[in-house]
Amino acid sequence: MTLPMTVDDVTEEWVISALRGGNPGVQPAAVEVDHVIWGTATKVLLNVTYAADSRGDGPPARLCVKGALDDKMRQYDSGGACLLEA
Repeated sequence: MTLPMTVDDVTEEWVISALRGGNPGVQPAAVEVDHVIWGTATKVLLNVTYAADSRGDGPPARLCVKGALDDKMRQYDSGGACLLEA
């Protein structure tokens, strides 16, 4: 699985694939972007709806994807702040 490089890369398909990687029985039914907080480490806040009885003790319904998702910010990161943040 490739990591998202932009907010647009945080697709429903990507989130579902990421969730199933550590939780094979989880079946997300829908993923909705709730809010984006832009910055050096942009945060994409998500609401996830799961198929009935598939979540169990799996991931929560509200998730945050955090990363260097802004091209403008990445171009000024010559010192590797994004890597240090991770």
